[in-house]
Amino acid sequence: MKRIIFLLALAALANVSAGFAQVCSDSKNPQFIETLQTVDKKCADLTTLPVPRPRKWDSGYKYATPDERVKFALAYQDWLKQHGETGEPKDSYRLVPYTDRQAWAMHWWAKEDLNFAPTSLLDQKADWVHDALVDAGNSLHLTCQQLHPLGGDTVTKNNVEMTLVDNKKDK
Repeated sequence: MKRIIFLLALAALANVSAGFAQVCSDSKNPQFIETLQTVDKKCADLTTLPVPRPRKWDSGYKYATPDERVKFALAYQDWLKQHGETGEPKDSYRLVPYTDRQAWAMHWWAKEDLNFAPTSLLDQKADWVHDALVDAGNSLHLTCQQLHPLGGDTVTKNNVEMTLVDNKKDK
């Protein structure tokens, strides 16, 4: 009897684990967007970083509205998927280099936010983009955690990705 219960539990775990990679595959889902908006409003700390810190910004990103932050996070997730970060097990450690993320985010903010374009110094724009990338990554991961339990492989990949982005590294 114990063996049957063990096998059933193992089978259930396998079925749940198989779904982990697809947890956040549909960023167009209204439930995903609503959860992301809630996370954005309530999140006080960057808890997905190896060393968590308060969610406070010194760059111009601090003036981005909640709607802009959510819109950016959704666009960022879609862009990452288009560049191979799909969340599938075969792609679990495929990471888009920071310089590519930064270039895409520079373009996105220049096109989408009127406050970004007048920022004259490239360093100021780079700081804004860096803050946005860290915040979006944190918010997306927390949203996924709220919607479904995440497997260890997903959490580990997120830790590696957040470290890469926070340290502005390509690998």
